[in-house]
Amino acid sequence: ILDPDATVLREYWVAKVTLENGASYSGFLLNEDTHTIQILDFSKGLTSLSKHDFRKFEIDKHSIMPSFKSRLKDNEVDDLVAYLWSLKLERSSE
Repeated sequence: ILDPDATVLREYWVAKVTLENGASYSGFLLNEDTHTIQILDFSKGLTSLSKHDFRKFEIDKHSIMPSFKSRLKDNEVDDLVAYLWSLKLERSSE
C-alpha cells in the first residue's frame, strides 16, 4: 500500500508491445517462449503475439498500483490494515 514497487511478482509485470503494423498492446505477461508471448491485455483480453512481428518489446517490472505513502496518515494506514485483516478473518471462517 505504501510502497507497491518494493516487491512486484512476475505475474504483475506489464508487457508493452508495439508491432510492425503499429498496433500496440499492454498487459500482464502470462507466458513467453522463443517465438511468442501471451499477455492479458488490459483492453483486448487474452492475446498471443508472435515475436517476429515486434517493433518494440518492453517489460515494466514496476507496480501499476499507486503509492499511498504521502496520501494516508499513520492512523488511516492502521485503519485500512485492520479492515483488510478483518476481511481475511471473515473469509477464513466461511
